[in-house]
Amino acid sequence: CTTPKQEDITAHSVRVYNSANQVCPNGLLVLLFDSERWDTDAYHSTSTNTGRLTVPSAALAGIYAITCTTAYAGNVTGERITAIRLNGTTLLATQGNAVNALSGAYLQVSTHYSLANADYVECRAYQDSGGNLNVNAAGNYSTEFGMTFLGK
Repeated sequence: CTTPKQEDITAHSVRVYNSANQVCPNGLLVLLFDSERWDTDAYHSTSTNTGRLTVPSAALAGIYAITCTTAYAGNVTGERITAIRLNGTTLLATQGNAVNALSGAYLQVSTHYSLANADYVECRAYQDSGGNLNVNAAGNYSTEFGMTFLGK
C-alpha cells in the first residue's frame, strides 16, 4: 500500500450560485452567478462573463462532471427547461418539466463531457408561461452550477 500524492487527491472543481432571484423572460435566459461556494482553479469570475465556467488551462483539459439546478417560481402555464450549453452553441444536456401546478418546477441537469482548454459551459433557463417568471434563489440548491474535473 502506498501513500497517494497530494495532487492525486485534490479535486479540481467549482460550484457557484446566484444570491438573488433572476427574472426569466418568456423564452431563454443564460443564468448568471454572483457568488462562489468554492473555485479551486479560477474556473469562474464574479465580474466578467458570470454565467460561464471555463476550463482554465491545458493541464485541466479532460472529462468533467457538470451539473446545474434551478427552482422556477410557481405558474400553471407552459413548460420549464434547464440546460447546459458548451461554448455558446452546443447543447450538452437538458431536463424539462411540463408544469401543471402552482408549486413551481425544480430541475437538475447533469452530464459528463470532455472539455478542452478555454472551453466554457453555461446553464440556461427556458420557460414559456407567456410572461416573466423568476428562477428563484433557494437555499443551497437553486440557482447552483458546478463542475468537477474527473481526469484525462
